[in-house]
Formats: sequence, structure tokens, C-alpha cells
Amino acid sequence: MSWALKWNFDKPNYAPGETAIVSFRAENLGQTPIYITDISLEFDFGTYMLRDVVSGFIMPRQDKYLGSVRIVLPENVVGRRFFHHKVPRLRVF
Repeated sequence: MSWALKWNFDKPNYAPGETAIVSFRAENLGQTPIYITDISLEFDFGTYMLRDVVSGFIMPRQDKYLGSVRIVLPENVVGRRFFHHKVPRLRVF
């Protein structure tokens, strides 16, 4: 099973308290269908659970749009921030 999650923020920089729009795509590089659900974005200041908002069934060799989500950034966070994503539930059919 091989797959890739791709994301895109709607702009390169945000002010504290702003709303960011994040879009997600996934590519199934394997030979079996997969279902992606429960994606989370984990920053050093907190985690955004995107449960059932960004998800989808992806056939083999398919690149698919999974959805977009709005996240409100905290008022008290400034500076460059790094994040990573997690997909705790990935179903293979």
C-alpha cells in the first residue's frame, strides 16, 4: 500500500486570529482501494481534528480531492510555525 497526502493553504502568511483555508488531495499509488478519514493537523500550539470533514474513498492509481477546511488560528501565536499531519485511520479494501 502506497499513498500520498497533499495539502495547500489558501495563502502563504496569516495574521494572528485569522482563518486559514486548507485543501487536501490524496493519491493512491498502490493496487488496492483505500479510504482515508480522520486527518489531523498538529501544530506546536494545538491540533485541529478534521474528522469526517476531509475524507474519501480512493481507487488505485487515482488522485482525488478530499475537501477543504477552515481553521481559526489563535490570537496569541506569532512567528513561523511548523506542522505535520496524521491519518490515524486508513482503511484498505
